[in-house]
Amino acid sequence: MLLQALDLAATAAAAAAAAAAPPPPAAAAAAAAAAAAGETPHADFDVSKKVLQQRLLAVTWLLIHTPAAASAAAAGVAKGALQVPAMSLHCAKQLLAAGMTVTYAQLVDAAHSMVAGVEVWIQAQQELGLHNDIPQAAVAICCPSTWQLQGPLLFHLMEVLQRNSKPDLLQLGMNSSRRTVAEAAAHSLPARREPQLRRKLLITAAKRRHASAAIHLLRLEAAQQQHMDSATLEVVLSLLAAFGTRRSRQVDQQLARMWHLLRPAAEGLGSGVVLQLLHAAVRHKSFQYSGLLLELPASQQSSVGVMEQLLQAAVPQQRHGGSVACARLLLGLPAAQQLSTDVVLQLLRAAVLRGEYDCAELLLVLPAAQQLSTTGVLQQLQYTLEYGAVGSDPGNDLGSHLRYSCNIPAAQELRPECVLQLLHMSNSPASTWHFCRLPAAQESSKAAIAKLLLAAVQQDSPDSTKHILGLPGAALLSSTAVEELLQAAVQRGSASCTAQLCQLQGAQQLSSDAVWQLLQQAAENDAPGSIEGLCQLQAAKKAQQQCCAAAAACSSASGQCWLHSAAVPAARSSTA
Repeated sequence: MLLQALDLAATAAAAAAAAAAPPPPAAAAAAAAAAAAGETPHADFDVSKKVLQQRLLAVTWLLIHTPAAASAAAAGVAKGALQVPAMSLHCAKQLLAAGMTVTYAQLVDAAHSMVAGVEVWIQAQQELGLHNDIPQAAVAICCPSTWQLQGPLLFHLMEVLQRNSKPDLLQLGMNSSRRTVAEAAAHSLPARREPQLRRKLLITAAKRRHASAAIHLLRLEAAQQQHMDSATLEVVLSLLAAFGTRRSRQVDQQLARMWHLLRPAAEGLGSGVVLQLLHAAVRHKSFQYSGLLLELPASQQSSVGVMEQLLQAAVPQQRHGGSVACARLLLGLPAAQQLSTDVVLQLLRAAVLRGEYDCAELLLVLPAAQQLSTTGVLQQLQYTLEYGAVGSDPGNDLGSHLRYSCNIPAAQELRPECVLQLLHMSNSPASTWHFCRLPAAQESSKAAIAKLLLAAVQQDSPDSTKHILGLPGAALLSSTAVEELLQAAVQRGSASCTAQLCQLQGAQQLSSDAVWQLLQQAAENDAPGSIEGLCQLQAAKKAQQQCCAAAAACSSASGQCWLHSAAVPAARSSTA
């Protein structure tokens, strides 16, 4: 019964550790949704921890109340207790006080099995004053209470380990929950030690996520110029891929430096293993590590389904997470050429939402993107306008993305009403410029162009106005339509838009009364730039006397007759 209770405790501890571990992206999204719905996100962890405490209490009770059974199964009891990962110091002390004994050999076996936190048993015995066969060196590296430092902790621990550099003690140190102890164990490993020990320590460092120790051991491996076997490499890479910390970049860099030694073994890895490693690398944004894995034959032979999964992990639908740098590498694989249009559209939208237009451009040149229907292209362009980052330059990232989008064959076949819809949605000169270059835009009616110009003028967008005025129908606008546009430009106080509109043939046909009313409106709005543009019109020259009379009655805030300075030169030129 006692051993059964210990097995249950070990199972509960494993469940608690799993519940406390960071969830994968899909599970994280589900947890966020549960939290939004008012559910407790860490409920599983709390329940597992409570179950573990109950199991350990049961073990303690049995140790106290069944001493004969405990004595008969002493070795099994200790072995079972040591299989419980991350045992708390309080529980360890309770079990030891209840009569359980733990030998150094049992502790070393647990450390070789890479059970997390076995050093707690040494700490518990030290605090309880129990004397057994545990060496003083093991106490020195496992019990912070013994650290009487006169210098850096790392140097103190290295001194202890170098005096006692036995494999068991090094393994105990590497399996420690403290990174400094693990780093000291790595630096205390003699350079001439057998490769098996070095690799065992490397696997332990990776499993315990001791980045600095793992990096040092990788350097030792490279210095020995020895090729690692595929089985060991699989374990090491699987563990290193799960680091998910800022230090994982350093691990990636060290792997890259010694890849020439690792590659022979890496090429012997199965396709399933390589793809699992790729998934982990993409999930943890390990760009350099992903690049190394993608060089392997197994990656080059990835199926379309696997490619879809990897790309969806690299470019998720959320604004955060994933690795666009990894996505760029993935899009260079042969399987990317076989992606379906639905998948490409999904990835395009994710890239646009995140503002990753260079990644979107790689997607747009894929065969599936080039085969999009007019409906698909229209929907993608509408999504880009709605969620894409606004830019003013046709050559900026958004503008470049739109250029690629508009070069898709189906975009060149959009109907005029579809292009007009896009132009009305346009929120930047960049998008206006690209849409105006589509064939259907060249067929826009005068009425449609007038509406587009009115929107551009009201937004005071000289660049968009310029792009729309480049359409063939703009030159055919009537004087009435141009007058309405000039009224909007003057009202907005946009000197640049006014000057551009004044270049139209319809503006040159305006009557002197119409121009005079526009000048009056500009004067009332204190818009000298608009007045200067209007005074270049032929009708303004004919209305010179009205302009000069108005100039005498209207001054700027500085006291200068700016209407006079703009209008009189034009009037004089008409009498010259």
